[in-house]
Amino acid sequence: MPDREKLLQIVDDPKSSETERAEAWQDLNALDSVSPQTSPAVDHLVRRFLHDTHTSTLGDVPHYALHQFLTELGMTTPDANRLYQRWLDESPVAGRKMKQMGIHLANCFLDQQDALAARLQSATAQGLNTVAIRREMKKLYQDWVDSSIFNEHPEIRHMMRDAIAHKL
Repeated sequence: MPDREKLLQIVDDPKSSETERAEAWQDLNALDSVSPQTSPAVDHLVRRFLHDTHTSTLGDVPHYALHQFLTELGMTTPDANRLYQRWLDESPVAGRKMKQMGIHLANCFLDQQDALAARLQSATAQGLNTVAIRREMKKLYQDWVDSSIFNEHPEIRHMMRDAIAHKL
Protein backbone atom coordinates (compact mmCIF):
# COMPACT_ATOMS: atom_id res chain seq x y z
CA MET A 1 0.00 0.00 0.00
CA PRO A 2 1.49 3.38 -0.99
CA ASP A 3 2.43 5.90 1.68
CA ARG A 4 -0.23 8.62 1.99
CA GLU A 5 2.27 11.43 2.57
CA LYS A 6 4.24 10.49 -0.55
CA LEU A 7 1.03 10.49 -2.57
CA LEU A 8 0.10 13.93 -1.24
CA GLN A 9 3.56 15.21 -2.17
CA ILE A 10 3.08 13.93 -5.73
CA VAL A 11 -0.25 15.72 -5.94
CA ASP A 12 1.27 19.01 -4.75
CA ASP A 13 4.56 18.81 -6.64
CA PRO A 14 4.45 21.07 -9.73
CA LYS A 15 7.07 18.78 -11.29
CA SER A 16 4.64 15.84 -11.20
CA SER A 17 3.07 14.94 -14.51
CA GLU A 18 -0.70 14.87 -14.96
CA THR A 19 -0.49 11.08 -15.13
CA GLU A 20 1.43 10.90 -11.86
CA ARG A 21 -1.08 13.22 -10.19
CA ALA A 22 -4.05 11.22 -11.51
CA GLU A 23 -2.51 7.97 -10.28
CA ALA A 24 -1.75 9.55 -6.90
CA TRP A 25 -5.38 10.74 -6.57
CA GLN A 26 -6.57 7.27 -7.53
CA ASP A 27 -4.33 5.70 -4.87
CA LEU A 28 -5.48 8.26 -2.29
CA ASN A 29 -9.11 7.50 -3.09
CA ALA A 30 -8.41 3.80 -2.68
CA LEU A 31 -6.80 4.48 0.71
CA ASP A 32 -9.74 6.66 1.73
CA SER A 33 -12.27 4.01 0.74
CA VAL A 34 -10.62 1.60 3.19
CA SER A 35 -11.35 4.02 6.05
CA PRO A 36 -14.42 6.05 4.99
CA GLN A 37 -14.70 7.93 8.33
CA THR A 38 -11.54 9.85 7.52
CA SER A 39 -10.37 11.34 4.31
CA PRO A 40 -6.80 12.55 4.45
CA ALA A 41 -6.97 13.47 0.76
CA VAL A 42 -9.87 15.82 1.44
CA ASP A 43 -8.18 17.11 4.61
CA HIS A 44 -5.18 17.90 2.45
CA LEU A 45 -7.38 19.72 -0.09
CA VAL A 46 -9.00 21.69 2.73
CA ARG A 47 -5.59 22.73 4.07
CA ARG A 48 -4.47 23.81 0.57
CA PHE A 49 -7.73 25.65 0.00
CA LEU A 50 -7.60 27.48 3.33
CA HIS A 51 -3.98 28.41 2.69
CA ASP A 52 -4.80 29.70 -0.81
CA THR A 53 -7.77 31.75 0.44
CA HIS A 54 -5.98 33.00 3.59
CA THR A 55 -8.81 31.82 5.84
CA SER A 56 -8.85 29.65 8.93
CA THR A 57 -12.10 27.72 8.46
CA LEU A 58 -14.19 26.57 5.53
CA GLY A 59 -17.15 28.42 6.97
CA ASP A 60 -15.35 31.71 6.30
CA VAL A 61 -14.91 31.01 2.58
CA PRO A 62 -17.49 32.37 0.11
CA HIS A 63 -18.99 30.00 -2.44
CA TYR A 64 -17.35 31.67 -5.43
CA ALA A 65 -13.88 31.06 -3.95
CA LEU A 66 -14.63 27.36 -3.48
CA HIS A 67 -15.98 27.12 -7.01
CA GLN A 68 -12.90 28.85 -8.41
CA PHE A 69 -10.56 26.57 -6.41
CA LEU A 70 -12.23 23.40 -7.65
CA THR A 71 -12.39 24.71 -11.21
CA GLU A 72 -8.71 25.62 -11.23
CA LEU A 73 -7.78 22.19 -9.93
CA GLY A 74 -9.87 20.70 -12.70
CA MET A 75 -11.02 18.05 -10.31
CA THR A 76 -13.70 15.59 -11.25
CA THR A 77 -12.96 13.18 -8.43
CA PRO A 78 -15.16 12.29 -5.47
CA ASP A 79 -12.84 14.45 -3.37
CA ALA A 80 -14.19 17.57 -5.06
CA ASN A 81 -17.70 16.61 -3.97
CA ARG A 82 -16.47 15.73 -0.47
CA LEU A 83 -14.78 19.11 -0.15
CA TYR A 84 -17.95 20.83 -1.35
CA GLN A 85 -20.09 18.83 1.09
CA ARG A 86 -17.74 19.70 3.93
CA TRP A 87 -18.01 23.38 2.98
CA LEU A 88 -21.82 23.09 2.94
CA ASP A 89 -21.71 21.61 6.45
CA GLU A 90 -19.38 24.27 7.83
CA SER A 91 -20.54 27.45 6.12
CA PRO A 92 -23.18 29.35 8.09
CA VAL A 93 -24.27 31.16 4.92
CA ALA A 94 -24.64 27.87 3.05
CA GLY A 95 -26.51 26.40 6.01
CA ARG A 96 -29.04 29.23 5.97
CA LYS A 97 -29.47 28.97 2.22
CA MET A 98 -29.89 25.19 2.40
CA LYS A 99 -32.54 25.64 5.08
CA GLN A 100 -34.35 28.22 2.93
CA MET A 101 -34.21 25.88 -0.05
CA GLY A 102 -35.60 23.05 2.06
CA ILE A 103 -38.52 25.23 3.15
CA HIS A 104 -39.12 26.33 -0.44
CA LEU A 105 -39.05 22.72 -1.70
CA ALA A 106 -41.38 21.54 1.06
CA ASN A 107 -43.80 24.36 0.22
CA CYS A 108 -43.59 23.46 -3.47
CA PHE A 109 -44.49 19.84 -2.67
CA LEU A 110 -47.31 20.86 -0.34
CA ASP A 111 -48.73 23.29 -2.94
CA GLN A 112 -48.72 20.52 -5.56
CA GLN A 113 -50.32 18.10 -3.13
CA ASP A 114 -52.99 20.63 -2.11
CA ALA A 115 -53.85 21.34 -5.76
CA LEU A 116 -54.22 17.63 -6.49
CA ALA A 117 -56.25 17.08 -3.32
CA ALA A 118 -58.63 19.91 -4.33
CA ARG A 119 -59.01 18.40 -7.81
CA LEU A 120 -59.65 14.96 -6.28
CA GLN A 121 -62.23 16.34 -3.88
CA SER A 122 -63.99 18.25 -6.66
CA ALA A 123 -64.00 15.25 -9.01
CA THR A 124 -65.28 12.98 -6.24
CA ALA A 125 -68.06 15.44 -5.34
CA GLN A 126 -69.10 15.56 -9.00
CA GLY A 127 -69.04 11.77 -9.30
CA LEU A 128 -66.28 11.88 -11.92
CA ASN A 129 -63.63 9.23 -12.50
CA THR A 130 -60.66 9.99 -10.20
CA VAL A 131 -58.20 7.39 -11.50
CA ALA A 132 -56.11 9.92 -13.43
CA ILE A 133 -55.88 12.29 -10.47
CA ARG A 134 -54.91 9.44 -8.15
CA ARG A 135 -52.18 8.45 -10.63
CA GLU A 136 -50.89 12.02 -10.59
CA MET A 137 -50.82 11.97 -6.79
CA LYS A 138 -49.00 8.65 -6.77
CA LYS A 139 -46.44 10.02 -9.25
CA LEU A 140 -45.99 13.14 -7.12
CA TYR A 141 -45.36 10.99 -4.05
CA GLN A 142 -42.97 8.68 -5.93
CA ASP A 143 -41.00 11.70 -7.09
CA TRP A 144 -40.73 13.18 -3.60
CA VAL A 145 -40.78 10.24 -1.16
CA ASP A 146 -36.99 10.03 -0.79
CA SER A 147 -36.44 13.77 -0.65
CA SER A 148 -34.34 14.91 2.27
CA ILE A 149 -36.77 17.77 2.92
CA PHE A 150 -38.91 15.29 4.85
CA ASN A 151 -36.14 14.16 7.23
CA GLU A 152 -37.66 16.29 9.98
CA HIS A 153 -41.17 15.08 9.16
CA PRO A 154 -41.09 11.30 8.72
CA GLU A 155 -44.89 11.20 9.02
CA ILE A 156 -45.12 12.83 5.58
CA ARG A 157 -42.80 10.21 4.12
CA HIS A 158 -44.86 7.41 5.72
CA MET A 159 -48.07 8.89 4.31
CA MET A 160 -46.51 9.03 0.85
CA ARG A 161 -45.28 5.43 1.06
CA ASP A 162 -48.76 4.30 2.13
CA ALA A 163 -50.26 6.15 -0.83
CA ILE A 164 -47.75 4.61 -3.22
CA ALA A 165 -48.60 1.17 -1.83
CA HIS A 166 -52.32 1.84 -2.60
CA LYS A 167 -53.30 2.36 1.01
CA LEU A 168 -54.67 5.83 0.26
